[in-house]
Amino acid sequence: MCKSQWCAGGGVDGMKDVTSVSKITQELLNAGYSFEDVTKIWGGNLMRVMREVEAFKETYRA
Repeated sequence: MCKSQWCAGGGVDGMKDVTSVSKITQELLNAGYSFEDVTKIWGGNLMRVMREVEAFKETYRA
């Protein structure tokens, strides 16, 4: 039983399951995106935002 949103391709045309994710990464690199850009696409920005939210929460904690 798969508990990932990617089990059935995540709703992306042409993706059958999570094993296709590496193909997206490779195509981004082939298209000229830097490794740093790809890292941001796959979650770096989300993690940065979550750290900022946590920091903001700490400043307003009662």
